[in-house]
This record gives sequence, C-alpha cells and structure tokens, in this order.
Amino acid sequence: MVAPVIAVHSFQRGTGKSHLAANLAVLLVQRGLRVGLVDMSLHAPALHILLRLPVPTESPSPSFAAYILEQLPCPAATLDRTAALGLDAYGRLFVLPASTDATVVRRVWQHGYSVEQVEHGLHILTQELALDVLVLDTDAGVQPETLVTLALCDTLLVLLRLDSQDYQGTGVLLDVARQLDVRQPLLIVNQAPTVYAPAAVLAQVAHSFATPVAAVLPHFDELAALASSDVFVLRYPQHPLTHALHTLARRLP
Repeated sequence: MVAPVIAVHSFQRGTGKSHLAANLAVLLVQRGLRVGLVDMSLHAPALHILLRLPVPTESPSPSFAAYILEQLPCPAATLDRTAALGLDAYGRLFVLPASTDATVVRRVWQHGYSVEQVEHGLHILTQELALDVLVLDTDAGVQPETLVTLALCDTLLVLLRLDSQDYQGTGVLLDVARQLDVRQPLLIVNQAPTVYAPAAVLAQVAHSFATPVAAVLPHFDELAALASSDVFVLRYPQHPLTHALHTLARRLP
C-alpha cells in the first residue's frame, strides 16, 4: 500500500479509541487529505454513531463485514461523509463502517479473515479512491484479528488510561507489537485526571513502557457530555482538547 496506515488501538474498550480515530481522520481531511476511515471493531462498533451514518436500507449494506464476506468489493462498501459533516471540499472522508447486524457479525467470526484479505481490500480501497492515508479503528484487546491489523500498520497509536488494568494490558500489547515489528508504536494517555501535570504523566508513562508518548489528553466534561453524538473537533473547534488533537495530527503522516 502506498498510503500510510495509522491504526488506533487499546487493550481495553472504553478508552476513547473510536473518538480519537474519528477526530484524527477529520483533522487530516481538514488538512486537504483524502482519508479512508475503517471501523474494524466488530464487537463494539461506534463510528456509525459518531459520524451520523444513515441507517442501512439495502442488503448487503456498506460495511467492513460485507467486504470480508465477499458481498461487496471494498470501495463499494464505503460511504463518502465529506459533505454530510460539512468538511472542506479539498479533503475527502471515506468511511468503511462496521456492521451493526448481529447475524452478519456472527458470520464474520465463523468465516474469519486473513492478513492477505484485509491487505488486498485496503490496497484496492487506497488505489480506487486515491487515498492519502488510512485510519483504522481496531477491535480492542489482543485477538487474532488484532494481529492482522498490527501487521499492516505503519503507525500504531495505543490508548491507555491511568489505571492498573490498562497499564498491565498495554504492556502485553506493546510486547506483541514489537514481536510483529510494528514500525512506530506511539502511546496516547487519554482521559488523564486534571490533577496530574501532563509533563509528569508523559515522563512516567514513557519510562514505564520504554515507548514514546505522543500526547497526554486530559479529561474534559464537554467530551463526556457529547455522549458520542458528534465529532468533538467539529463541535468545539476552539477547545483546548481540539488544539491538543491538532498537535497530535501534525505528528502523523
């Protein structure tokens, strides 16, 4: 694949992984890039809510699952959400959602998928839509499907929160990433309590995992109050969290 692949991952669910993937994708589009955003989280899909995707009316409906089951070619399974989100016309946002149909998801787990199948689909997607970058919202944890994702990415963003379970699981996840020779793992501390100094958190986490920390994102009530109903950087373009996400996005391809 010519376009760089950024995977957003975490050991646990509920770390804000999908929020980060959606917001980074939107910020990259605002830079004038053609971005593919893929929801690979079959256990707990979220991008369809954040991006206000239309309720499917056809079968098979556009989704990552429909591609895996060979019901639709990868480009046909995507949705262009550029205009719907009011994004600049110079960039484009193409979303490959996860399926919310339990029957379809169960068939995917029974069918399974390989690195080669996913890589081929994303390669075709990149070529036919002339993408500049791919952002993958992964399924949390260390599952076989996770290994598929890690094997494909150029940059791995690993989210963690400041609790013991996240710490232990993130250590396991980074060990797996190193065994797979992931080229650029970066840590993102998310929902950090505001009582902690960000610089101190960054230093502690970087030392604990011997891995660069790309950002320490504090907890903000505005994000919690949004309740996954919108993309934060679009709703709050001048918010301190939006500025922090801009800084993070500038570190990415």
